Formats: sequence, structure tokens, C-alpha cells
Amino acid sequence: MNPEMIEQLEQCAGVCAETASWCERCAAHCLTMGGEHQGLEHQRMLRDAADACAFASRLVDRDSEFLGEACRVCAAVCRHCAESCERLGEGDPVMERCAEMCRVCEQVCEDLVEAGGGAVGAMNHRGGMLSMSATEITMTDLGSDEQGSSELSEALGEDASSGQDVDTALSGSEEGDESDESELSSVTGRDDDDETRWQGFR
Repeated sequence: MNPEMIEQLEQCAGVCAETASWCERCAAHCLTMGGEHQGLEHQRMLRDAADACAFASRLVDRDSEFLGEACRVCAAVCRHCAESCERLGEGDPVMERCAEMCRVCEQVCEDLVEAGGGAVGAMNHRGGMLSMSATEITMTDLGSDEQGSSELSEALGEDASSGQDVDTALSGSEEGDESDESELSSVTGRDDDDETRWQGFR
């Protein structure tokens, strides 16, 4: 990994962590203001942004193969959080700072995903699958299925052949048994003749 990418990863992780802290601080601050500031929608947005930023920071910090997805989610949530703080926080330094950090975090996350370096690049090219179109992936799957079907047919053919060999062997065994019975009957017949002649002598 080149030094520029390492620096970009470190910057993104740091910005995400700082933004998470500001979102938590802003949520607590807004609860003291009453009205829409402490309403469910705004509070939930601040908490979502804080969690998304903290999560992205951890994945970026360890260069996870899933940091691309984390950064995309973080950028989207930060954009909405910034809009909410800008709408409600005119003249409030804490909310204005939170909105500013969310905008910075959004941009930094988008830049990292766009750069495609580190684990992001590895993820996007892993196995060559994620860079393929849906049609290509479908055709690849179909090809694999056809190959699997062919291999299955060959296996079934081998099983059928093995079954025929077994039937032939069994048939031969039955014929041998019949021959043995015939020979046994012949021997038994000779024994009866010998006993008859012996009784005649007596």
C-alpha cells in the first residue's frame, strides 16, 4: 500500500471518530433545547450518524475489506444529519459545528471509496466477481450449473455401468449355481445306481 493511501485511511478514520463524538455531543445538547431539537426524528438522526461514523472509523482503522460499504453508509447518514442540524441550528455553535463535521466526514468517506485503494480496491476486485455485471455473473452461474449437470450425468452413467456389471456378475453366478445343482443331481443319480447294484449282489 502506498504512503498516500495510508495517510488517506488514517485521515478518514480520524475524521469519522471526531464526527461521531460531535454527533453524540450535539444530541445531548439538543435535548436541553426542547422543541423539535429534542424530537425523535432529529435525535434519531444524530444517534444514527454517531453510530455510523464510529463503525466506519473502526473498519477504516483496521483496513477492513468491508470499509467501502461502511464509508458509503457513513457518507449518506452524515449528509442527512448535516441537513437536519443546518435546518434547526442556525446561530447555535454546537449544531453548526456538528453540521460542519458531518459535511467533512461525508466528503472524506466519499473520497476514500472513490480512491479505491487499500481493502476497498481488494474488495472491488476480489475474485473478479464484484467488477462483473449482473448479466455476466448470471451467465457464469449458469455455466457452472451446466458443468455441474454434465459431471452429474457422467457420474450417473458410471453408476449405471457399474449396476450393469453387477447384474452381469449376478447372472453369471446364478448360472453357475444352476450348473452346480445339475452336477450334484448327476452325482446323486450315480450313487443311487451303485446302491441298486450292491443290493443285487446281496
